[in-house]
Amino acid sequence: IKRDLAADAGEVEVFPQEIGRVLLNLLGNAFDAVHAHASQVSGPFAPTVTVSTRQVDSGVEIRVKDNGPGIPKKHRPHVFKKYYQAERSQAMGSGLGLAIARKVVEALSGVIRIDSREGEG
Repeated sequence: IKRDLAADAGEVEVFPQEIGRVLLNLLGNAFDAVHAHASQVSGPFAPTVTVSTRQVDSGVEIRVKDNGPGIPKKHRPHVFKKYYQAERSQAMGSGLGLAIARKVVEALSGVIRIDSREGEG
């Protein structure tokens, strides 16, 4: 895991448990993605998850980026829906993590979105 935390990102008022839940869900998905990708890639691969922060006009932006396989275009519109698991096994979770993350972020007047390209993370 790499951290790129801007010293001047500023502060926002949140409940630590709620934003912690969001980050755990995002990081959990990123770790699952790089782990799955590592098992499918032949040759050298350094699984990497990066968390970064920066100040933006509307507040603070938190990004979670991985170098996994990316999310196929057909799945992107559905990833924040309850119980959506794409092609993952039931053992990998309930499919609620990103739906909960979205609700928490929106309750804080924030925005959560995906910027993914197949093969790029």
